[in-house]
Amino acid sequence: MPAKRHTPRDPGRPRQFSDEMIFMATAEAVAREGYRGLKLAAVANILGCTGPALIHRFGSRQGLLLGYLTWSIERSNHLFEATTAQFDSPLAALRARFSDPGHRHNRDDVAHSAHMVFFAEGRTDPEFVPHLRPYQAAILCGIERLLAAAIDQGELRNVPTVPLANTLLAAIIGANLMWSPVFETPLAEAVGAVIDAIIAPYRIG
Repeated sequence: MPAKRHTPRDPGRPRQFSDEMIFMATAEAVAREGYRGLKLAAVANILGCTGPALIHRFGSRQGLLLGYLTWSIERSNHLFEATTAQFDSPLAALRARFSDPGHRHNRDDVAHSAHMVFFAEGRTDPEFVPHLRPYQAAILCGIERLLAAAIDQGELRNVPTVPLANTLLAAIIGANLMWSPVFETPLAEAVGAVIDAIIAPYRIG
């Protein structure tokens, strides 16, 4: 959902905007500009404040990105928890977490795909790569937990969860990178099909 724009009373006081508002605006800017094109001015424009106000708050573009990354980890963990609580089937929860718009990082296909591309582009920046590892680890941990739960509930054969989780994440990222808004297939269907294909050989029943 696009971040709500605000007209600042005092653009020099960034605390009038909550972290949630700032990182939602960052997510919107990410969807438009990508990693390389993202500038503080784009985020400031969405918020309705100034670039210097964001610099005062976060120190630099890198500081804002690190804050956004931490927020993304927390949001991902929350989405895993909410999705797991909604489904009795761990495999259904796993599929929904990455394909159902209501359980993804962003409901809009283009914006969500751009979010995934953002982190793929970030891997080309040596200074950003070390900070990406906790984000990837959090997602892999969420996938592994659901796979382990699926094994415990008899949905899945007793297979090593770590390599399967890595394969699933690579395929999910790949499906997002390959998808285009000009395709007739919605992103949810494209990602869901990839998950189904990888899980199929290990399903029970």
